[in-house]
Amino acid sequence: MDEQLTERQRAIRSIEKQLTKAAKSKHFVESDEGQYVLAYITELVSGFTNQLINTRKEHEEYVEIRAKIDVLRKLKQVLEVQANEQAIAQLNDQLDLAQSEE
Repeated sequence: MDEQLTERQRAIRSIEKQLTKAAKSKHFVESDEGQYVLAYITELVSGFTNQLINTRKEHEEYVEIRAKIDVLRKLKQVLEVQANEQAIAQLNDQLDLAQSEE
């Protein structure tokens, strides 16, 4: 089915998907549950960071904790960036432009 779409239609569909994800992220980040999860992620990152600072770790343990910290930070960043009003506004502008071009 996607083969039948023009490049413009595929671009519009892609932007619409991005907007849907952004709207869901915004809704989640602004909800009580989302605030709880973001605060919990922050606590976990802080706890893992303290583990690295306060105790000597073997190389494997150090790498494992650093990986956990990196994943948690990335998750929080993705949620917050996608929920950003400016990012959503840019996507809306891109969609308007893509839909208006002939």
